[in-house]
Amino acid sequence: MWGGIPGAYFTTNVREEEFERHVKEVIGIMVRNPRYVLGVADQVPPDGLEERVRRVGELVEQYGKY
Repeated sequence: MWGGIPGAYFTTNVREEEFERHVKEVIGIMVRNPRYVLGVADQVPPDGLEERVRRVGELVEQYGKY
């Protein structure tokens, strides 16, 4: 499976708390199923927040260990 994070989650339309909750949930699935590839479901939209893209990497480092 490829994806897991909707592009809209990288915008201000989604609260920071919901973004963090969702990414942590998806990472939890990813570590239990090694055939899962974490990514943006479509693409980060033009108004996407760069800090959220970086935050995904930080959360993977913190919670994405097999």
